[in-house]
Amino acid sequence: PRLTMEALLPQTLLDPKHNAVATSSLGGGAFALYFSAHWCPPCRGFTPRLVEWYGRFRQNHPEKKLTIIFVSSDSSQREFNEYHASMNFLAVPFTDPARERLGSQFGVRGIPSLIFLDADGNISTRNGRSVVSNDPNGDQYPWAWGDEPQSWADYCTIL
Repeated sequence: PRLTMEALLPQTLLDPKHNAVATSSLGGGAFALYFSAHWCPPCRGFTPRLVEWYGRFRQNHPEKKLTIIFVSSDSSQREFNEYHASMNFLAVPFTDPARERLGSQFGVRGIPSLIFLDADGNISTRNGRSVVSNDPNGDQYPWAWGDEPQSWADYCTIL
């Protein structure tokens, strides 16, 4: 089965100002799931880099359709709201059960975890942190580099 954005995600996502955005309004295309939480030190280190990368990517490659979606492992709505406000991507609402389902569905064992999918729902890479770091402007996107992180040492366990 295809794992398109609309099939995989809830009908409504949130922008960083907590406005509702219909998933169907995004027009498909490639997307990335960013599993993260404010309480995780490696997440707090990577999130600003991802925000900067995504801004550069959208500016330098407007022809490449890519939507990043934050999937929170935060403990409260307040933590989610504060952390999401620092991002320039959409998010699965904190109260939506899709947050847990997506983590299980993609076998996320630690955060931060960044998984890129193409428009047909095929996983491009589970190793998004490394590919973003190795391609600082997204010039080589879409990627098909390595499928697993080199080491789980820089992750927070969420089992």
